[in-house]
Amino acid sequence: MGKESNQALKKVAYYVGVFMVAVYLLIGLSLIFTNVFLELIPNNRPVYGCIILIYAAFRLYMALRLRKNRNAETQLQQ
Repeated sequence: MGKESNQALKKVAYYVGVFMVAVYLLIGLSLIFTNVFLELIPNNRPVYGCIILIYAAFRLYMALRLRKNRNAETQLQQ
């Protein structure tokens, strides 16, 4: 029972990570190309948007790397 629940938690963590990447992409693109959050962030919006997009790319890389590592562990155990 321990290994199945551990695998389920890893799967949930992966999907939450991918969802957060989508959120970061949405926020970064909205800062760059729209007037959303204009009152909250009036200056340097493209810079902040690019920083968030770079962070989203990093998080996506880490999530894909985690998934690749998890698949390798699963194949080794079989």
